[in-house]
Amino acid sequence: MTHNNWTTFSGKKVSFDTIDHQHLSNCYWFAKIIYDFEDKDPHLIKITDKLSDRFNGQLLPYRPHLEFKAEIDNLKMFGLLSYDNLNQNRLIIKDSSNQEIGEIICPPTKMIKL
Repeated sequence: MTHNNWTTFSGKKVSFDTIDHQHLSNCYWFAKIIYDFEDKDPHLIKITDKLSDRFNGQLLPYRPHLEFKAEIDNLKMFGLLSYDNLNQNRLIIKDSSNQEIGEIICPPTKMIKL
């Protein structure tokens, strides 16, 4: 992230003031889970402030893009993914305290192997 721009995993630049709600929430979760940022970290504070300004502070569940291979690989490496026994097309994302924080929906042809 730069001061006013956010770069997506695909290299697209988006304005920090116009980034969509899900993307902003995913950025929060990525920093919190993958980089282990604390709530008082300036990066997370900037994201939560923007969530407050634009989306009444609502943090959406973590839903990373299936195409963001590095992010998925990190979640796998940290053991934060598990299969949903009730939905074979859904992977559950849990944080280090085993709380469900999000999901990845995988079409059968793109199912992620854990």
